[in-house]
Amino acid sequence: MRSGARRSRRHRPVAAALAGDDRGVAFVVAVLSIAVLFALVTGASSLASGEARATPFWRDANEAFYVAESGLNHCLWKLKYEGTEVEANEGEYGVDPPTFTSESEDESQGVLPDGSSYSVWVKTDETDSTIKHVTVLSTVNGRSHLLRATLRQERQPFFDPDGDGTAEEDEGEETQINFPPLENQGILHVTAGEEKKIGPGSYLFDEVRVDGHGTLLLEGDTILYVRKKATFSGNSTTNPIEEGQTEPTYDLVIYIPPLTEEDGVTTQSVTISGEAVFNGFIYAPNAECKVTGNSEVYGMVVGDSVQVSGATNYDSSGQSIGWPASAEVDYLVESYGD
Repeated sequence: MRSGARRSRRHRPVAAALAGDDRGVAFVVAVLSIAVLFALVTGASSLASGEARATPFWRDANEAFYVAESGLNHCLWKLKYEGTEVEANEGEYGVDPPTFTSESEDESQGVLPDGSSYSVWVKTDETDSTIKHVTVLSTVNGRSHLLRATLRQERQPFFDPDGDGTAEEDEGEETQINFPPLENQGILHVTAGEEKKIGPGSYLFDEVRVDGHGTLLLEGDTILYVRKKATFSGNSTTNPIEEGQTEPTYDLVIYIPPLTEEDGVTTQSVTISGEAVFNGFIYAPNAECKVTGNSEVYGMVVGDSVQVSGATNYDSSGQSIGWPASAEVDYLVESYGD
């Protein structure tokens, strides 16, 4: 029995491998899955890293656009209030130095983010002086944006279509021009026999007074904003014409914007009298203006009323002084883009 039992166990057939056993395939699939997962994780990590690197690029690029817009707005401000300074330093982008930069202007300091700046080029159109072509190049942390705009001057509050020195009212809405944000320097007073220099630039005064035999000289194109009155007395000279010249070296513009009792001003006046010599442009739409007593005026005087008497000499060729850019009503953006 024992022998048979042993024999029976000795001749039991060996179990064959099961058909379809995939233990080897499963291992291969597991390895491939891990490889694919590793590739996905690596790709996602690279993508995230790339996005992290790209974010500062796009942030700086977008910020450069807004910094360029700031340069354009700064240009609009300067054309309105410091037009003579702009016109004296016009330039063409890519050829000339910039007309001004954010680093050269006090009003830009501390306004822009760190690492930001802009340069502005202003060029008057060759066929239409009321149009300015502006190019702004901004930079933010090495990223740049180039913005171009065309600015057109709004209609003037008066015009002289015949060139005869007679100003006509502009047709359209009433124009209001405000004082620029300048420090009021009180009274500009040239005493009798004194010689005083001013300019270039824009200035704000309560009053301008040049006494007899006094001389007011300009050192560049100058705008005088005056709140109350301007008086030029006997034998005084304002912006003289040098010997051998036919017109003054620099433009002088005196602008007296309308004020009300709320501003502490009830009357405004302009007086040129007693053989005074005045070379410039006066625009005082609410003022009573008097030119008397053998005075000589080269330019234009515009007021609520203008009384001319005596042997006054008015030279209409002074029209060439024109309406200054710094006293323009405003500039409008006519076209705008990259």
